[in-house]
Amino acid sequence: RQHLTYQATHDALTGLPNRTHILSCITALTHPSNGRRLGAVLFLDLDNLKIINDTLGHAAGDDVLRLAAQRLRHALDPEDIVGRWGGDEFVILLFGDLTHIDVDRQARALHNTLSAPMNLQETTLHIHASIGSTLIRPDEQRSPTDILRLADHNMYRTKKRNQGSTRAKEQ
Repeated sequence: RQHLTYQATHDALTGLPNRTHILSCITALTHPSNGRRLGAVLFLDLDNLKIINDTLGHAAGDDVLRLAAQRLRHALDPEDIVGRWGGDEFVILLFGDLTHIDVDRQARALHNTLSAPMNLQETTLHIHASIGSTLIRPDEQRSPTDILRLADHNMYRTKKRNQGSTRAKEQ
């Protein structure tokens, strides 16, 4: 039974909690009874996974996803949660009373962790990510879906901003 529960709540490729598990965590943690308060939700998208899949193959893309999951897990505090939302997207749940400054600092640290060189198939790769976030208020009234939608929206704003600065550097 434990094995079936694990399979239903975790991503087979990365071993991280899956979308279903993340949603239930957000539901439970926005109104905690154990004093452990959710402080922020981050939505992270790997920017260049499609290029890796197209040039090195999907097995290499899977290796990148596994390594990204491992790096994210190690970069977070033990009480924080990282899950695979699907495809090349991850959701991170940060705990405590956090400010925008705290969340921005954590997002930069995650970005730096992911962008460290990775050797794969005799090629050195650099993973790039776009990260969006939303703070969770102590009296949070938004649904888990609305919280994730806002973090996802903020991630796409970050992605557009990153693409604009990349184009400017290329010109």
